[in-house]
Amino acid sequence: MSVLLIGGAPRTGTSLLNAILCSDPAVHPMMPEATYLRYLMRAYRYGQDAFEAEVKEYFAHPEGLTAFTASQVEALCDALELRFPTTRHQVFRSPRLTPVLADLLNVLPDARGVVMVRDPRDVVASLFCLHDRQIRAGQQSWLTRAGRSADYLAKAYNGFYAPVSNLPDKSLYKRLLTVRYEDLVQLPDENIERIASYSGLDLSGFAGQTGWRSELIDEAVPDIRRGPDDLWGKPISDRQVGAFHKVLSTAETGVVQEICSAYMAGFGYQPV
Repeated sequence: MSVLLIGGAPRTGTSLLNAILCSDPAVHPMMPEATYLRYLMRAYRYGQDAFEAEVKEYFAHPEGLTAFTASQVEALCDALELRFPTTRHQVFRSPRLTPVLADLLNVLPDARGVVMVRDPRDVVASLFCLHDRQIRAGQQSWLTRAGRSADYLAKAYNGFYAPVSNLPDKSLYKRLLTVRYEDLVQLPDENIERIASYSGLDLSGFAGQTGWRSELIDEAVPDIRRGPDDLWGKPISDRQVGAFHKVLSTAETGVVQEICSAYMAGFGYQPV
């Protein structure tokens, strides 16, 4: 059983990547966000950070905590396999897995990760649109509480990638693939082939030109996260590339570019 982990900041195309990976017939249907796995890893990270003060009485050494957490994660994988017994590959996706990807790769030594990245200006623009929809719907979330703040959201973008941008164990990068959203939607065939080569999955059946759906995510229930301009479940399109030009003010664009300058340079995005 192989395990693939999907991370990346919100609004970077992690759902699209999830749909692509889950198009392999040997993968379970596309699942909602891997929230339970994220909380397992949050507990693990807390335990490692507070080992001497609060955890050492339970384990002889930190490696014991790692082994215990590995058994929990493996049990979760076993539960998923029981539900979908023909599965030979498992995919776990959540933007909030990104900060704990290194821990997951340590706990699951055979797992691989894929990190989606996107122009931070377009990410902030997309979050602005989501914020406005939530406000109109009277919905409360971390986004509405934060307000329409380019400064806050740009710093949040950095926060997702900081934990995986300078890993102490450089060998882990051999098990991490970075995919740019822009490359995936502008050159889908080429990049899906690259992802297939890395993952070992058969992605030839992905219906990128006709749209994609999830059997386990109920699309009949209105989801405020998906607005009329969102591309969730729709054919691959590059029409949201550069959307910040229509959404962000010049000042907001400048704020994002300044705060995210290091990641823009590292991911290959040019300031305006």
